Amino acid sequence: MESIERKHNLVETFSKLIPDYRHHLRTVHSMNKLLKQRVYMLMQGYEDTNDVFHLQNDPLFKDVPEGDLASQPTLSRFENGIEKRTVFELCYACIERYVSGLADRKEVIIDIDATDDPTHGTQQLAMFNGYYGQKHQHFFTFPYQAGSWEQEEMCHCKVESTGIGLNIRYIISNFEGQTAREIYTEFYVKRGDASENKIKEVKNMCFSLKISSILKQMTLTLRKF
Repeated sequence: MESIERKHNLVETFSKLIPDYRHHLRTVHSMNKLLKQRVYMLMQGYEDTNDVFHLQNDPLFKDVPEGDLASQPTLSRFENGIEKRTVFELCYACIERYVSGLADRKEVIIDIDATDDPTHGTQQLAMFNGYYGQKHQHFFTFPYQAGSWEQEEMCHCKVESTGIGLNIRYIISNFEGQTAREIYTEFYVKRGDASENKIKEVKNMCFSLKISSILKQMTLTLRKF
């Protein structure tokens, strides 16, 4: 791991993106050292910051950060002190570094993981996962032209990962200034609730009840109006 870091300077590069608000006269461990220690701990299976107690006397592990290890409270403050803005900057840095290595590629396939890993309650760092019962949906917008069309139209796509497979919806729209998510939730879904879902309800009633019972229920409903 250390040989890879010395070759590519990944940890050192990313550590420069993390702002350090500590007083320089009271600082013992640099951001680079804290990030390196935490990354190396995770890579070796030490997920909890309490695991640093088991590594304090490990001469090989202490040799990597070049000195004494940061304590558990220091690592916890380091992890929880990273702002949301910094998280996004680190994500963008990862993307830029990856894309910069694709200069010689003729084709790039983007595989987006929609695996649902739900959290329960108010667990720490639950913002990275969906809560139990939520859906994972991805929205895209791209130009598309069918063979019979005279010109390209904007195609808005919703891709949802479910327990039995993918649920994909395509919407062709000329709405301007709206994202794929807005068009799907504010137009497509509401259109379905207003008409198609009512038809489905009648069909389900036909399977479960007699036609005479259905007509009675419809008559009672009409009389209310």
